[in-house]
Amino acid sequence: MDNATEISRAFDNNHIVLPDSVEGSQGGTSVCSDDVQIATQGSPTGPSVPTAGEPLCRSHLQRLPNELLSSIFSYLDCPKPSDAMLLGEPTFGLTSAKYTPLKTISRVSRRLRALVIPILFRNARFDDSKSNSGEQGLKQQIEPFYSFVKEHRLRNVITSFTLLIHEKRVFYISQKEDRLNSFSFFWHSLFQLIDPINLLLVAHPAALGPLTACQVILEDAWLLDCPCHYLRLQRPSTPPSLNGSHHNWSSADDITTDQGLTATITENASEHDIPGIANKAAVRSQFSDMTIAQTSSGSTIQEPSIPFSDLEPWELPRAKSSTIFDIRPWTKLLLNEGSFVRAYATYEFWTRKLPSILSDLLGAEEETHKPFISPTIRDMSYIGIFPTERHFRSLAENLPRLDKLYVQLVPRNNILEIPSKMVQVELEDLWGERNSCYASLVRELFNSPPSKNYKHLQVFESGDAADRDAWLMAVEYVRRSNNGWKISSDGVFVRDPSEVDKENEHTNDGENTSLSV
Repeated sequence: MDNATEISRAFDNNHIVLPDSVEGSQGGTSVCSDDVQIATQGSPTGPSVPTAGEPLCRSHLQRLPNELLSSIFSYLDCPKPSDAMLLGEPTFGLTSAKYTPLKTISRVSRRLRALVIPILFRNARFDDSKSNSGEQGLKQQIEPFYSFVKEHRLRNVITSFTLLIHEKRVFYISQKEDRLNSFSFFWHSLFQLIDPINLLLVAHPAALGPLTACQVILEDAWLLDCPCHYLRLQRPSTPPSLNGSHHNWSSADDITTDQGLTATITENASEHDIPGIANKAAVRSQFSDMTIAQTSSGSTIQEPSIPFSDLEPWELPRAKSSTIFDIRPWTKLLLNEGSFVRAYATYEFWTRKLPSILSDLLGAEEETHKPFISPTIRDMSYIGIFPTERHFRSLAENLPRLDKLYVQLVPRNNILEIPSKMVQVELEDLWGERNSCYASLVRELFNSPPSKNYKHLQVFESGDAADRDAWLMAVEYVRRSNNGWKISSDGVFVRDPSEVDKENEHTNDGENTSLSV
């Protein structure tokens, strides 16, 4: 471990530019160079550090066998910087880190780079702000990353992938394309190349919508108080059992041609999947003049002869499904929507509808519109800083089939002490809506007997236990409910497994719930 520390310090003192294709980098393009000289004065008592001007190939470091070097470098690995920031206010800087010894080592020599790559690129990222894209779509922007992965054979190395999209207007190929589920191509091509078990999207909700095929209404987007939202999907390395479900999860290896990808997308582009439009005479007449678009596979898609921009938000077409949620059997989901505080400075703030994917994710808007959330997800975390009760109700009334739910509604930073954030905002309104959000949830949670998917829930955790008012309110509900819930620790409620089994016994195997598996 001492040798690893000395090596790390020696490399860090060279101020070498770091690659930007790894989470934690701070800019620069990775170009592997030949052996370089280390201009660092060695310590008299530390012969493992090369002396000034000594070529690295003659140093003690280079004389070590690859197996020992790999072992030393493994001690320099550390958790992803994003892991510690997912519960805080969203920021595009969550993947940056000041201490990056492995990236520094990767620029020293080809030999060391080859040894470090399996560790260094375990957590990869793509940041569109560094692509100098201009008017290019995401397909063109990400091609250098694809080429790098292929060249270095990183498919089995990358286990975590972070996609950072700074642009609010995101498109796959062309700005003129239909955005109904246009990123289906993107997700299939990405998972053909890599197969991460941890996927993190960092994007403004206006971009997160098309990336997930969710409808996002932007009428009140000017009230958004954070630059981006987080959406994280996780799964175990071994796929979970589907308990006899016939769901056919997409496999990257199953789709190897553009024709196969096109067929997948056209399945999601039917006009019959536009809830409510068939009953609107005016809209129906607009859609009566349809044109037929030929795809590369020979399939046809019906397209309206008018632009979607002429329709009201609630009349917009919706995709049948979302590729990002269907492409793998995800088991955990985290959605961090950041701060809603700015909305409280407006008149009748409770009527505002801030941009979010939550409604489509849970199927909250239309009974005919199925939820997009993966049916295998059993652990969900929702973070929002003082969401309105109207917004939070989408989750409280449309809870997916979960085993564990985590909710955090109070900030962990000092946002309430920043004058510019609190202009014309009444603290009483913030805490009142917070209380209403929790009340709408715990009423369902501790109802006896529990209804809907609440009967399956086994663990509920509040990230706001430090807020004693919210915590004590939930504790009081537990005491009154007498339906198997117990306090496990601060902020954590656990339900007696026998109570869960009892409820499940009364549930028919063929129950028609939106997320049954």
